[in-house]
Amino acid sequence: MVNLKNKKGITILEILVSLIIISIGISISINISSSISQNIKTKNALREIKQLIRQTRYKSMKSGCKHKIYALGNNLILEKEEKEKWVMKDKITFPDFSLKSSAKSVFFPEGNIIPLNSIYLYNKIYTYKITISIAGRIKSIKVN
Repeated sequence: MVNLKNKKGITILEILVSLIIISIGISISINISSSISQNIKTKNALREIKQLIRQTRYKSMKSGCKHKIYALGNNLILEKEEKEKWVMKDKITFPDFSLKSSAKSVFFPEGNIIPLNSIYLYNKIYTYKITISIAGRIKSIKVN
């Protein structure tokens, strides 16, 4: 029988078990916070791209000039037709993401768009497809 009155302090085994439990808890919390951070960045980029598409359509309708939007690398390119030539007006960079578009969409002053376009926003974890319909409606879906 062990005499509990003479036992002092804690053993090395107890310290090791405690450290292992603490390290597992920390690694789990780091992974969860990293995933949450990536999700927030992705949602913000998605929101910004949709807003830029809406603004481009509005600029076309307000100015009476054609505007074009497309993705290239990690950039979203906005162009305006001036004197029958396309001039780059803005280049928005999304450093944490890659962008790919299926076509170069042209917004007409009447508010419609040709051709139908999909812009893919992706990083290591998430992929979203942003679809611009011919009528100018914007829809986004999570691909994976």
